[in-house]
Amino acid sequence: MENSARKIDPEQWGRYGVIPINEIKSVSVKTKAGVYYFPKNAFSKLYEINLDQTEVYIGKQKEIYLAVSGADGSDSYDAIWCLKNGKLFSMTVMQTIP
Repeated sequence: MENSARKIDPEQWGRYGVIPINEIKSVSVKTKAGVYYFPKNAFSKLYEINLDQTEVYIGKQKEIYLAVSGADGSDSYDAIWCLKNGKLFSMTVMQTIP
């Protein structure tokens, strides 16, 4: 049985054949405990992020989740980051098919 999953090139998201217009340069999250600045490489090569679909959630263990969606009109993706104890714990980028 063949694997029908398509390998996704993680090099660039949200710019399928177009020159990107919007790119995140920096992100910080301010809480009562202080301010966390995401490392610049956490947003490297993520383009055309829709700020209207950007949300921050606080988990039961006080972890912070940042969720974004991005697209260039033909290709789209969702990304989520998790901060635990003031450190970047995980990052997941998923292609979404409209």
